[in-house]
Amino acid sequence: FGSTCIQSSDGLSAKCMCPLSCENVPKHVVCGSDGLDYQSECELNKKACSNKKNIRVHHQGRC
Repeated sequence: FGSTCIQSSDGLSAKCMCPLSCENVPKHVVCGSDGLDYQSECELNKKACSNKKNIRVHHQGRC
């Protein structure tokens, strides 16, 4: 759902987390498979993860 898995410091486990912020990600509008525009692929992944839905980039640019 767009989460990122982060390995623990001991390397024995990992935790998957939703993106918290997309502040430092360049804005390149993408069209999601849900038919909505997102300011970046990061924003798409953030929404997909928080809603626990599979949303993919359908294409670059506006829908």
